[in-house]
Amino acid sequence: MLQTPEAVPTPEHLLPLFFVREVNASDSQIGTINMAMNAVMLLGYSIWTQISLKRGGRFVLLATTLGMALYPALSAATPRVEWIMFYAGIAGFFQAGLDLVNNIHNLLNNDLNVIVYNFVDMLSHARTEMEVLKELAGDEMSYRSITASWFEHS
Repeated sequence: MLQTPEAVPTPEHLLPLFFVREVNASDSQIGTINMAMNAVMLLGYSIWTQISLKRGGRFVLLATTLGMALYPALSAATPRVEWIMFYAGIAGFFQAGLDLVNNIHNLLNNDLNVIVYNFVDMLSHARTEMEVLKELAGDEMSYRSITASWFEHS
């Protein structure tokens, strides 16, 4: 009897292992990589929407698939955390277009579409190692202040 595997590893699941084992990235650096991708993805949604209206869904699908293919290739070719953060931002831009093309039929049927950005979780992971965040959120009071400010102004 042929059994189907319960889980199939995808590059999305293998990249964090690569970051830990090959690049020696810390938890906060991996969090920052994900934050870079997600932050740029927010900007990418509006840009890819405009491109889709002008050039069509097929162009967006082809361009974003090619762009997403570059992320693991570039990360493997240059295994340095700083460059991977940059590549993650580029991948986030292309991921936004890919998400848009794959889910446009669902989005068009909704009265309201909401994007949830997990800023607080990313901030809590990155604040122990990034110098800028150590200065901004060095103690609990300043961390709470930044979090409250984000909620007020987002």
